[in-house]
Amino acid sequence: MFVRFLALSLMLACSAEPTHSPTAVDAPEVTQKPSGPMNLLFIAVDTLRADHLGSYGFKRPTSTNIDALMADSTVFIEAMATAPWTLPSFASMMTSQHSSTTGVWRFKSTLDPSFSTLAEQLAAADYHTGAVVGHLFLAKKFGLNQGFQEYDQALVKETLGESHKALTSHAITDKSIGFIDRHIAEQPDKPWFLWAHYFDPHTQYKAIPGLVEIFGKHRRARYNGEIAYTDHHIGRLLKHLKKTGQDKNTMVVFVSDHGEEFQDHGDRLHGKTLYREVMRVPLSIRVPGVSAQRIQQPVSTVDLMPTLLELLEAPVPKTPMAGQSLAPLFRGEPVPRTDLLMESALTKSKKSSLKGIIHGDWKLIVETPNKKAAKAGAKPTTKLFRSKHDRKEKEDMTATRLAVVASMKAQLKLSLDQALARRAEYHTADVLQHSAEEIEQLEALGYVEASDDVP
Repeated sequence: MFVRFLALSLMLACSAEPTHSPTAVDAPEVTQKPSGPMNLLFIAVDTLRADHLGSYGFKRPTSTNIDALMADSTVFIEAMATAPWTLPSFASMMTSQHSSTTGVWRFKSTLDPSFSTLAEQLAAADYHTGAVVGHLFLAKKFGLNQGFQEYDQALVKETLGESHKALTSHAITDKSIGFIDRHIAEQPDKPWFLWAHYFDPHTQYKAIPGLVEIFGKHRRARYNGEIAYTDHHIGRLLKHLKKTGQDKNTMVVFVSDHGEEFQDHGDRLHGKTLYREVMRVPLSIRVPGVSAQRIQQPVSTVDLMPTLLELLEAPVPKTPMAGQSLAPLFRGEPVPRTDLLMESALTKSKKSSLKGIIHGDWKLIVETPNKKAAKAGAKPTTKLFRSKHDRKEKEDMTATRLAVVASMKAQLKLSLDQALARRAEYHTADVLQHSAEEIEQLEALGYVEASDDVP
């Protein structure tokens, strides 16, 4: 029944324009703020490209409820992930540290307990912390459960080996609503933090009855259908938040860990490149009492933790965070533009790693061969793009801008050196041992890991 209702709603919305044009900029207006500490609802949708949402200019009706949320939020138009796949990307979000610092590089990586997480900081501020997750990489053994008093990974267990074929958005919403209702009944005077992680629209994309008729059956169309399916269930969660009155005192974050490739640069899925279609993610923060605005300045998802801690007036970790707080933007004040670092140990060849940086109007990607490949004669390769003038990153300017390449390499080295220096503040966790079934699942999800060291 709900699919037919959703299909009807989408058909009516097909001709609608996005709530905001992708270039609109509004000044924030601070009105009456809630009294007492705010709750935090952290909605994350896996594998979601920013340019497939109406709020970012997409013309198909994939995101009615997400667009409505963003129409009341601060939206970051140029938000970039730190890594092109789930585990390192969320590790960076939850610690405000880059992969070179966390050491969370591989399928066998796990976040060491010596790192301070967003959940731990909020728990220290007397928040009731909970998470509902559905991705293999968010299972407790990977370490991202640190600081959560409730960590529901039942969907990970139930779909082990088949998670890429399951649709779980309805269950994520049901479990999230259950968390909120239990909290209201048992701890009504205590603030809460809930991480609701939606696995859809991760591959494999399903031809969902009622939606495939709207979007079509080809691969990208089914991806759009799964976005719409997820959007419907996010809408249910947001409506419940309003129904219970919790919306008046709840900050709502919406973000993705990475995007998805559809032959934009000749590849599919994600994890193997640092191109814009994978690294640019939707990001919005709704703060009660602060009017909507759209921020064009490039930011990183590593900035999320310091931003949220400041907005929630919660304590910060003892060790410095890599990201900067974007909280001044919610007061109409500027923040410095910083370099955005991106890293991945997953590549198509299995013989290299990727590092990238956005500095000013330029983006540099360096692919470095591992030791074995280097001994065989492989050399590092670079790609240089001018962001504002080449949004699709099709024109590699390495050969014609040698001075820019040299300067960008120096900036990249500086950022990496800083990340490695911060790593000395922490311990390195032991590697995990995966079953043959789990390795098979990861391969089915499209992940290809480098075969050697991480340079």
